[in-house]
Amino acid sequence: MPFSWKIFNFEISVVTFNPYTIGIILLLFYSLYCIFFKGFRYDFDLIDLIITLICISFFISTILADNVIDAGFLAFHAIFIPVVSYFVIKTLINNDLEYKQAILFFIVSISIFGLFALFEYLKTYQRVFVLSVPPIGVATFLSVGILYLVYSKWYKNFLGLIGLFISFIGFIVTFSRIYTLTLIFSPIFYKFFKNGKVFFLILFFFLFSFLFTIYITYNPDIININEKQCLKIRGGERTIKRLLNVNFYKCSLYGRAILYRLGFYNFLKKPFFGVGLYRGRTKGLPVITQHNFHVEWLEFGGIFGYLLYISLFILFFKKYSSFVYDNFIVINLLIIFIVLCNSLTNGFMHGKMPYVSFIMMGFTAARYKIIKLLNPNI
Repeated sequence: MPFSWKIFNFEISVVTFNPYTIGIILLLFYSLYCIFFKGFRYDFDLIDLIITLICISFFISTILADNVIDAGFLAFHAIFIPVVSYFVIKTLINNDLEYKQAILFFIVSISIFGLFALFEYLKTYQRVFVLSVPPIGVATFLSVGILYLVYSKWYKNFLGLIGLFISFIGFIVTFSRIYTLTLIFSPIFYKFFKNGKVFFLILFFFLFSFLFTIYITYNPDIININEKQCLKIRGGERTIKRLLNVNFYKCSLYGRAILYRLGFYNFLKKPFFGVGLYRGRTKGLPVITQHNFHVEWLEFGGIFGYLLYISLFILFFKKYSSFVYDNFIVINLLIIFIVLCNSLTNGFMHGKMPYVSFIMMGFTAARYKIIKLLNPNI
């Protein structure tokens, strides 16, 4: 589980290490050892090529950034570690038993995380931070546990039911609006995926979300909210009111629309490779986000970074849409899709969104490898 907390979080030079980053880097070396000395096979495909190009493109963005050290520090956590997670999972999981064990350990750790979330909420009765993970990151993890336990039907096992209950309660106290809405509609998405509509849905999502982003950026008044109304409800953002009062949705979206303009402005300053990732000006704000993956990929990575990320997800969903007869692949694709839905109004290049996305991509690639071993003619 990617988290950082007190003594478990320390810096060497400009890089911050925690148990997850240390562990995944050690597993990276072990994976390379397995490939070169133990005969493990790694199928380098088009997806891997695009991921490699993303790393190269954002490396250039980092070199060209105004603050190279900050940009490199943030890229380490938003790109490098998630990509390493993908590589490690794809390399080391080679059979059905290993796959299920890895998923189960992941879900157990998520359930424990949910228990921490509940305890933290009972202390403050506000949105929870768990082991220095902000509420949206907590919701990202817990949504994985909920989706896997529900759609794998592991909740029918007593321990699975306990895990689902804990994850669900922990998720609720994050008061995450988009995740809540997408979980409610997840049965529809799941049905679409099972019926082979994966590629259609992701294409529609990217096109609609891009047009929505452009429209809302330059027409924020369509939201029909004013500053006085937003000031009136100020202070309730960390309580359940953010879920129940529609004005919180409006104020949040209006504020994001203003931020989108800044992101597009920065993109136009460096349109090819972007400005690189950068910290917020406010002390304690670790990374700036314009709360929209379209804006972020354009601002941080320029047109090259944007097209590479869009291509990655489109081709990824296209490739694995042929294997929706495997329920694990469907669940993995569903999780990635729901993270992307959340990233439309919360951003992708910060927090735990890139971690979970690349972890689930790794599990999908590993599952595909297992299917190919059982059916060599695929």
